[in-house]
Amino acid sequence: HRRPVKRDHYLIHAGAPLDRLYFVNSGSLKSTLPDAEGRLQLVGFSLPGEIVGMSAIGTGLHPGNTIALEDSSCCSVHYVDLIGLCQHIPALQHHLHGAMSGKIRRNYELMLMLGSMHADERLVNFLFDLSHRHAARGYSASQFRLSMTRQDIGSYLGLKLETVSRLLASLSHDGLLEVDGREINLKDIEGLKRIGEGLKHCTRAPRKKKAPATGTERD
Repeated sequence: HRRPVKRDHYLIHAGAPLDRLYFVNSGSLKSTLPDAEGRLQLVGFSLPGEIVGMSAIGTGLHPGNTIALEDSSCCSVHYVDLIGLCQHIPALQHHLHGAMSGKIRRNYELMLMLGSMHADERLVNFLFDLSHRHAARGYSASQFRLSMTRQDIGSYLGLKLETVSRLLASLSHDGLLEVDGREINLKDIEGLKRIGEGLKHCTRAPRKKKAPATGTERD
């Protein structure tokens, strides 16, 4: 069953029982988890071709919310029906297992980023992850659009909004990428890899000079 989801609308609410899994047809979504104080921590992004809702398989309840970042479309499949199909279609079972493995890997990489990487390393590895996921679906690996806000990226990477904006400006200033709003162009892949591997750190982008004061104001 196709299900359209408008931007900022919920596909899944925290605590809802697992009855369906969702395959993303178009658009993108974000997943959030409430922390001990009730604040929402962003824990993942879902792109076309990926499966949403697998984190509920263990307990039967969705631990967090899934919200559309833009107008999106998903294909919902009853979980019980999907398990039955997997018993008769090995390729489908293999795809489901691969999707679960990919989700576990990204969760592991997120913990690694938050625990041991500098801010610029986190951001570059995040961009590479998006690059690989776009390439796996036949899209450009070097030019893509960020459907999430810089605040979303900061929440996911454990960084402040200002830090994300400053790092993007620094990487652009160093000629490693081009930024035009949400459009990203990875220009120097090798240079970005050196930053992602901790071999180099991006420089601080120069501040814009303030325009000279006008009028009759005194120093």
